[in-house]
Amino acid sequence: MTASSSFALAPTGQTFPRFAFLRITEDIVNVTHHWMDGNILRKRTDSLQQETAAQLIYTLTDQGFTYTENLSQG
Repeated sequence: MTASSSFALAPTGQTFPRFAFLRITEDIVNVTHHWMDGNILRKRTDSLQQETAAQLIYTLTDQGFTYTENLSQG
């Protein structure tokens, strides 16, 4: 990931849940988790260390998540 790069992961064929990744510094990545709670779209953003974000990406792709369009990080 380069500085200010972003991408998202979601299960193949689904819109949610979705994890959007945005590098904000060399060592910090913001991860926004979007999910549906009934008819309400929820989101939570956490700041993770680069290594932790990489582990999350690996785990999600191992569980069948694939690259998809990015939603707002805000």
